[in-house]
Amino acid sequence: MKKLHSMILCLLIGFLLFSVPSPKVAAALELLVSGACSFPPSHEFWASAVPVLRSAPGTVLLHVVDDGGRNEPWKIEVRLQGVLPPGNTVLSVRRTGTGQGFGWIDGGLAFVSLGERPVTLCSGSGDRMQIPLQVKFSGVNPSTPSGELRSGIIFTVVTQP
Repeated sequence: MKKLHSMILCLLIGFLLFSVPSPKVAAALELLVSGACSFPPSHEFWASAVPVLRSAPGTVLLHVVDDGGRNEPWKIEVRLQGVLPPGNTVLSVRRTGTGQGFGWIDGGLAFVSLGERPVTLCSGSGDRMQIPLQVKFSGVNPSTPSGELRSGIIFTVVTQP
């Protein structure tokens, strides 16, 4: 009889241990980038005192997802990867809207110059989708070497304490 009680007690303890919900593991935020950047030629390009090429606003979109309702604060860092632009040319990016979703977004409305080191573009919290960006290429002049620019823009989402 004592053996039967021990077995029932072990089964009850086992049932309780496996039925207790385990703490949820926090999923990492994900950053998705969609769209493509192109610089349409302008007939007035060389007539300008300061020639600038700009992509249309919103041709590149950022999506910060998988917050899981935690409204976790984050920031978007951006940098160049690959060959840097020649001479005094500068590649810059800015946010042109708030996108959609829960939480908030702040900063990044002014162009941020890109280099090899990461710089903060904007910050926010929660899931935000379809955050529109604009890319600018400036500092071009007739003596700028011609050729293809083989650089990538790297976006990173960083959670904040």
